[in-house]
Amino acid sequence: MSKEISSWNLEVMELVNDSFFKFWPVDFLHFLRFIPSWVPGATFKLNSGEIGHSLATDLLDEFGPSDDVMDTLGILYLVGSDTTASAIMAFINAILLFPSVSKKVYEEVTRVTDGTRLPCISDRPNLPYTEAVWKEVFRWNSSMPIGIPHVNSQDEVVNGYLIKAGTLINVNAGFILNDPRVWGDPENFRPERFLTGEAKSLPDPLVVTFGYGTRVYPGMHLADRIGFHIGATVATLYDVAPLEGKSRPQPKLAQYTDTVLRLPVGFECRFLPRDSRTLNLLKVAEMEE
Repeated sequence: MSKEISSWNLEVMELVNDSFFKFWPVDFLHFLRFIPSWVPGATFKLNSGEIGHSLATDLLDEFGPSDDVMDTLGILYLVGSDTTASAIMAFINAILLFPSVSKKVYEEVTRVTDGTRLPCISDRPNLPYTEAVWKEVFRWNSSMPIGIPHVNSQDEVVNGYLIKAGTLINVNAGFILNDPRVWGDPENFRPERFLTGEAKSLPDPLVVTFGYGTRVYPGMHLADRIGFHIGATVATLYDVAPLEGKSRPQPKLAQYTDTVLRLPVGFECRFLPRDSRTLNLLKVAEMEE
């Protein structure tokens, strides 16, 4: 099942980037929607199939295949899967770039679990350093630098600027999370900033990333809980290392895609078991599923 979820997430991320950056002739030449799916370039056509019982079938049975139902189902999965996948990738990329941080996460989780089990979601309150790393991952080189577009419903004056009703507004989360007036040294990956007194004056990177108010990103809790748990588990079991024969990437030289979901370019690594207990822990976890 995990392989299927991974493939679905990758497919969704590709669809997101295609939706924002790819030119689709069918949007202007509507008759193209009738061409067969085997025609070159007809990747906008979707395959059909059958699904078992699920929230999707319940909604379809009750309301039929309306645009509203299909849009709702697409958004429900999209807002949870893409953010979860990109957040996990950002966490793994960070512990590859900063091995000392990875070691501290491993040591903290091992103290809590006594090294006899994998971390649980309920362990999170006892993992302050890992929590700080998770927040710093969202802040440093944010994987979602631009928030979801909004439109104001009435004229507003903000800092002397008139923003007319109907204006499209994008939240520049990338700048907010790297504003030197707020963070002091935004270029540095420093989880400790969330463990000292200065944390009280700092915004929560997850809130900045996922939005706020009635339009908060609906996939926030899924991405946060699952991403944190998977990230902590990976750091506990493995030393994320560069490929054999290659040196560890330098953080200042790392490159990232210029897309809606900002991902590391050429991200390659090895997962080296921390110790002999790794395989046993994985076997126990598999038996408990």
